[in-house]
Amino acid sequence: MKFFIVVLIISACAGCQVVNTSRQSTMPLESQGLSCLEIKNSSPESQSGYYVVDLDGQKPLPPIRIYCDMVTEGGGWMLFAHHTDGLDSLTTTKNVTTNKFGVISKQHWVAMRDSMTNGMLFVDEKERVSRISSAKLFGANCEPVSNINNLTDLSKNGSRYIWHHENRGCDVRGLDYSLITLIDSSTSKSYREAGAALYQSGSMKFDVWPYGNETSSYKHQNTLFYFIK
Repeated sequence: MKFFIVVLIISACAGCQVVNTSRQSTMPLESQGLSCLEIKNSSPESQSGYYVVDLDGQKPLPPIRIYCDMVTEGGGWMLFAHHTDGLDSLTTTKNVTTNKFGVISKQHWVAMRDSMTNGMLFVDEKERVSRISSAKLFGANCEPVSNINNLTDLSKNGSRYIWHHENRGCDVRGLDYSLITLIDSSTSKSYREAGAALYQSGSMKFDVWPYGNETSSYKHQNTLFYFIK
């Protein structure tokens, strides 16, 4: 895990405009684009690092600092959560970083979700990459990603997942479900529902899956970086 974080930080400092996240400034942030993808498309040489993104353009949300992965799977990915198994709660943080656990605010999450065109990307502590398309994320029969409006309030909304598709029913009892979990220790119902994990037992599969014939990632990883594009 420590090695992966070092790689991210070094790559962020190799020629890109790195935004200092260690100091809080009263000056308004100047947007560098509407998304990491827009920044990548306008400057293909952009490297992974922190950028100031205005997710809703001229609308009420202020620009925020976002970590952009500009390399993996074509680049242009925005980090919206960094989570690990066993945490007592999910914490909203102003800036989701590569070295601290947390999730993005409700308002900024909704803006990211509603502008998603490509899908989601997941990187574990061993640098293994999973990816799933936006069509699958919006097309789930039990819990499409469009239902999730607050990442820290999943249990109160009656769900423990960012995304849930199941062949028969929606009770996660048979081995016929696909899930993206973002669960704290208080809402996990069984040992199989790891806090940060991916599952593809059902008919709807991830487009990139690094765990071989395994139908879940939880035996192989504890921590995930959650990206969206």
